[in-house]
Amino acid sequence: MPRNQPPPLILSLVFFLLGLALLAGGGYAEYRSQSKIANFAVAEGEVVQLVGSGKGAKPLVRFHPAPAFGPPPAPGQVEQPMPAVEVLGTVSSSPPAYDIGEKVNVYYDPDDPLNTDKPVIAGFLEQHFVGLILGFIGLVFAGLGSAFIAMRLKGSAASAA
Repeated sequence: MPRNQPPPLILSLVFFLLGLALLAGGGYAEYRSQSKIANFAVAEGEVVQLVGSGKGAKPLVRFHPAPAFGPPPAPGQVEQPMPAVEVLGTVSSSPPAYDIGEKVNVYYDPDDPLNTDKPVIAGFLEQHFVGLILGFIGLVFAGLGSAFIAMRLKGSAASAA
């Protein structure tokens, strides 16, 4: 392909459509994340441990926060209505994003507070990581596809003149 020639139309369309699909996937991931916690209650939790992850001969150790939380006691009640529940964060980092003993807010389902699969740590990346990654990659692909298509249109308009 000569230097001034735009990429083939099919490649331009594939990039553009793949970008749109990734953007839609990012939007859907955000929608799911927000609709999941829409009816959740908030409790204060405390990070009780940092769970390491990593495999191989020289593992890169990344840490998932694991806060324990329980719903706050009702007015006039001294004890918590249920035992503390431990939750594992979905985003790991090195160095750890939280320290042991740090207070964090946790969204939980008040209808099923003991289900450890449902609670979500109220952190930006815990809630938006997948949507951000898909949206960013989709934006890059859609932008490249648009630029390729614009180059093609500009080239065909120049050759028609």
